Amino acid sequence: MDLDSSFSMRRCVDVEEACLYFMTWPRQEGWNFCHDSQEFRQVFYPCDPNGFFLGTVTNQAKQETVVSIILSLRLSADMGWIGCFIVTGACRGKGYGAKSLHHALDYLKGCRFVGLDSSQMATTFYHQVGFKQGWRCDIFRGDILGNVVERLNYRDYQDVSIMDWTSSTNTTDFAEELVQLDRKLLGYHRPRFWNNLLTLYSGGHSGGDLNATCIGRMAAFVSDGNGNIAHFACTQPLENGFAFALYSDSPHVAKALLLHLSRRIYDSSAESSPKWCLSKDHEMSIYINACTANPASAKLLQALGFKLVTSRERLIYGGDPDSCGDPSTVISVMTPMAG
Repeated sequence: MDLDSSFSMRRCVDVEEACLYFMTWPRQEGWNFCHDSQEFRQVFYPCDPNGFFLGTVTNQAKQETVVSIILSLRLSADMGWIGCFIVTGACRGKGYGAKSLHHALDYLKGCRFVGLDSSQMATTFYHQVGFKQGWRCDIFRGDILGNVVERLNYRDYQDVSIMDWTSSTNTTDFAEELVQLDRKLLGYHRPRFWNNLLTLYSGGHSGGDLNATCIGRMAAFVSDGNGNIAHFACTQPLENGFAFALYSDSPHVAKALLLHLSRRIYDSSAESSPKWCLSKDHEMSIYINACTANPASAKLLQALGFKLVTSRERLIYGGDPDSCGDPSTVISVMTPMAG
């Protein structure tokens, strides 16, 4: 059956509808997705509430059926990001995907740069639309205890002065420094994203009074000699395990940050901890999107015994990031959702 002539794209009417589809559908596809909806509610939706699109068909009784979803975020005046792109199984191969993607790109017209992460099977489709190769992200999995806490020794990293991100940290100044670090390493400019993300890391869990650290949402940084952020790491709770991002041009500092946050999660989840909100059987594993533009990234993880799980291609549409971006110095990028 060909594409239904009634097919059209519409925006989600509010954050509740956005969470309903953009949390449920990825999980149904088997993605190891966000643990809760707070990243959508506090980070992505406030970044661009107009960028959550549903592809729908309508029958003769005017009943609507959603057949595709696509996230098309305008993260700044010149940067867009596409994610959570899913077409229902029965509608694949009929043109709904191409229509949905073109709609998302039309929405982002004016952005100098649009990025997305693609499965290796889908890269041909994106290349045909006009996306260009950026680099590959190899996703590695390791055990918090066995591959990090028991393998790395704190005494080897006493020269690294790590500061934890806390609710008392100045979000505005901190976010601006991260915006500059992001631009230096990746060429991205997304100030709204960083401001929203750090606000989430400072606030409560699921609208309650508990600190974000109670579910393993943590961040830490290392400053340079001038007091500016030079290295950054954060953790994100997933359905299974935790995602880690490591912005660092030093494998030594990256390992120090990895050990520091892994230890915090491990200690927080101990039976004696009264403030841990995840289930006691939550998977204590780490998922890291290693940037293959930096050979030291995979080398570091493999030396710790991490195993390659899958790969994603980071693709670019409409132009390259700023020439100052240098992914060859990045250990691990943010999750595909965050870019």
